[in-house]
Amino acid sequence: MLKKKLGICGCTMTKLLTVSLGSTMKLKGIPSTATLLTLNLLVFLVLLSLVLTTYKLQPGEDPQSITAVTFTGDSTRYLAVGTAEEVEQEDKVDDAVPTKGRILVFEVLENGQLQLVASTVVKGGVICIKEFQGMLLCGINEHVCMYSWKSENASSESKLTLECSHRGFTFLVSLAVQGEFILAGDLMKSMTLLRYKTAENKIEEIARDTSMDMLCTAEAIDDETFIGANNNGSLYTLIKNTDPTNEDAGKQLQWSGGWNLGEPVNRFKHGKRANAELKALCICIHIARTDRFLNFLFLLSKGTLVMANQDGDAPAVPKLLFATVSGTIGVIATLTAERYELLHQLEVNMTKVIKGVGGLDHAS
Repeated sequence: MLKKKLGICGCTMTKLLTVSLGSTMKLKGIPSTATLLTLNLLVFLVLLSLVLTTYKLQPGEDPQSITAVTFTGDSTRYLAVGTAEEVEQEDKVDDAVPTKGRILVFEVLENGQLQLVASTVVKGGVICIKEFQGMLLCGINEHVCMYSWKSENASSESKLTLECSHRGFTFLVSLAVQGEFILAGDLMKSMTLLRYKTAENKIEEIARDTSMDMLCTAEAIDDETFIGANNNGSLYTLIKNTDPTNEDAGKQLQWSGGWNLGEPVNRFKHGKRANAELKALCICIHIARTDRFLNFLFLLSKGTLVMANQDGDAPAVPKLLFATVSGTIGVIATLTAERYELLHQLEVNMTKVIKGVGGLDHAS
């Protein structure tokens, strides 16, 4: 069981395809699941699929990430898509690393059609993308980049402008936002906690996990607790050292607990509360690749995956949803101290009764 009193439960949905989670946006356009790259929330039952509009990408260009964003000074809700160009295999040592990509900003019109309003070419693949304080936060290869939405004058159209960036990664696979903090997940360097300093307009490193863990995805549970999933099918939590004994200790994220889930996790997602306002039909946003077209589809279901609304003194309070590569949907929840101790003691007692496979010690 994860320390920090975290509990895990899950169920397998046989009809769920490979899942990756994006951000919530109530719009009309949604893509299908040919090769599913990103989606908002978890879609587990498709009742109706209707192609609304198609946007053709450039030859050799693949969609990688998607998010809904409202920029500072502009009330329009946009759809931002990150892409990466395929790298030629010939004479390439690092052929898996894209060297070019684009950030596409779409406006979704009332009839569900897409209108491209901005396109920015970047030196690398836009692997992950998030809305952050009225700006756009992008993970581009080994860089975390912050873009604002500005126009040169009142008569010109707005465009993405690079405000600041931070490097020091191998290859970014996920970004999470918690207040002023940014959690960056690296392919080989686990998690790094960053902070955006508004006054200085820069991103600085606060702390990092010094272990070399091959990360699949990561998410912030709160300001001090972070969860990651590695390629071995394990989950682990890290905490920020709020009372360091020296300066170096304060710059390290401390290991808190771990759990062998048995399969890689595609994405964590903060779920909706069950008592939140829900419409009769829930519309989710996907992006899929079909012959290098972006297909945006209606995807309607009579409900959405929600977590039961538990009070703070409840035995378990849901915090995160997660989806795995095999179609398992699960919930990460915090436990009360009493429930944690009860379950922990149950684990200890079970190890005394049930022998390990091959005579191996459970604790080893």
